[in-house]
Amino acid sequence: MDWRYPMTTVRTKATNEPYHRGNVRADLIKEGIKLLRAESVSAISVRRLAREIDVAPSAVYNHFENREELLAAIAAEGFRQIAKVHHKALSAGGSTDNVLKEMMRAFLVFVNKNRDLYDLMYSYEVTDHRKYPELSEAADRSFQLVVQQFYPDEDYDPGESARNYPAALAFWAACNGLGNIVARKQITLKKYDKPELETLADDYIEILLQGLPT
Repeated sequence: MDWRYPMTTVRTKATNEPYHRGNVRADLIKEGIKLLRAESVSAISVRRLAREIDVAPSAVYNHFENREELLAAIAAEGFRQIAKVHHKALSAGGSTDNVLKEMMRAFLVFVNKNRDLYDLMYSYEVTDHRKYPELSEAADRSFQLVVQQFYPDEDYDPGESARNYPAALAFWAACNGLGNIVARKQITLKKYDKPELETLADDYIEILLQGLPT
């Protein structure tokens, strides 16, 4: 059992007898992501998620102090998913060009599939990432993988200024800059699908590595 998501017992309305609900915390996060895809962040409330997974609202408060903490946990899962696809790209190895292209491809495909989750990760719905250790650690981990690509011999310290890792910061900013455009469909593409987004990623990285023409 994952120690971060303890089992929860709730009571049925009909019998008031406790029954084993399982991993309520993980179910709430999973259902929150589903609601983001189907509707928007405004659809997420403690009462709505409790109803969707069939627990009493009080069971939600066993895991989250309020809606913002719940949203922070959902956002943290977004960063973990980005870290997962970036780790896969890094593990594949190859030239720097190819690794960066694969990382950008994976990033854009993730954003395109999870627009509202991506928006939540950087939205004002969660006012301070550092207030929530789970979110802060997940975001730091996703950036750490980028640092690892550019500075493999350095130990990343999330307490240090990101300016200490300028190449990683530039790439991270590039990912999020293009990611924001894709999330909002602010550019015209033949189709917002995986092949087109991967081609966009490759073109973007080529320009990034070669520099803008003067």
